[in-house]
This record gives sequence, structure tokens and C-alpha cells, in this order.
Amino acid sequence: MAKGKNEPAFLATNKGAFALLALVVVLWAIGWLLPGWTADGQDLRGQFGDQFGAINALFSGLALAGVVLAIVHQRDELRLQRDELRLQRADLKLQRRELELTREELAGAREAQEAQLEHNQRVERQRLTLGLAERFSHREMTKPRHSMGELKRASAGAALRRVGSECRPILHFAADVGAMANAGMLDRGLAFATFGPDLIHYCYDMEAIGPEGQDMAWPDDWRNRGELVVRCRKFLQDNSGSTP
Repeated sequence: MAKGKNEPAFLATNKGAFALLALVVVLWAIGWLLPGWTADGQDLRGQFGDQFGAINALFSGLALAGVVLAIVHQRDELRLQRDELRLQRADLKLQRRELELTREELAGAREAQEAQLEHNQRVERQRLTLGLAERFSHREMTKPRHSMGELKRASAGAALRRVGSECRPILHFAADVGAMANAGMLDRGLAFATFGPDLIHYCYDMEAIGPEGQDMAWPDDWRNRGELVVRCRKFLQDNSGSTP
């Protein structure tokens, strides 16, 4: 069976260390005993011992074995450190990818939330605009709308006050449209399509009688609502593209 990539070298194991030390001792013993097996063994052994020093040879061999073991252990530790660094780099890449996915998910959720909010606001603007259209077309507005045709013909005095009183619901309606337009509560296109042209015409008629006529027709209402009537007209004209 092939050795695994992360399996330590044989010398880095306990068995390998003991084998290396045993080899040193065996070699030292052979060097000590071998001269005694020859014809002049005793004399040669004495000369051999004096010349090389048996104990020094043993410790030198053991020291060499220790150096070899230290090198082998250091190599294995370096390999393990490299493997650990490689795993850490892989973990960092995975974490970075997870963060990117989380960011994308949050961005998608934010876009969906903004789209839903925009949709809800559009639906609410349409609902309010349709409510105004229904109010404008109600039969209670029939007489005020008819009286708007007499507004410019009623030059002054009691006639103007009478016609102004009859047209007051139109004034209030236009002021409400102007206030809601300022608040961004209306659908501009839907407002123009349902009641825009008529209301623009009525606003022009109310502005055309001038300050004196306005004070006479609506003593208090025009001061409070006149600017909103103008705003109503401009709001509807911005959609229609018409000019005075």
C-alpha cells in the first residue's frame, strides 16, 4: 500500500528512532568485537581501542542519530505547517465567498423591499386619486360645476357673491387636490385622465376674476386656499403639457 501524503516518515516514528539507535549500537559493537575474531585478536583489539576510542565512537554515533532524527522531525513539522496554512487559505476563501453571497442576498432583499414599497405607494396614490375622481363626478358637484360658467359673467356685487357661494365646492376641491399634490399623494396621469381638463379650466376661471373678485366671491376661502388652487392647476398642467 502506498504511503499517505500526510503519513510521517518512518524515522519520525518511535519505531524508526529505536531502529536507528539500535543500528548505531550494533555498528559500534561490531567495530569493538570484530578485531577479536582474527588471529591476533587481543593485541589488535587493544590497538583498535587505543586508536579510535570505543566510547567516543558510540556517543558520536548516537549524536549523529539524534541529528538525523531532529532533521526528520523538523521536516514533518514543516510539512504539517504547510498543510495547515493551505487549509486556512481554503477556509478564508470559503468565508469570503459566503460574505459575498450574504451581501448579494441582502442587496436582493433590499431591492425587493424597495420595489414592494414603491408598488404600495403607487397603489395608494391611485386609490386616493380615484377617490377624488369619484368625488368630482358626484351629483353634489353638478350645480357648482354649472355655476362655474357664470363666474366670469357675474361682474360684481350680490351676483358675484351668489355665484361664488355656489362655486365654493369647486374651490375646496381644487385646494384639496393642490394640498395632496404637494404631499406626493396623487397619481398625476390618472388625475389628469379623470378630472384634469375640467378642473384646469375651473382654476383658470377662479384666477381670472382677479383679487377683488376673489375677495368678494370668497372673502375668507381664497386667502386660505388660493395658493393651493394655483398649485392644483400647475400639477395637472405638468402632466397635460398644456399652457395658459
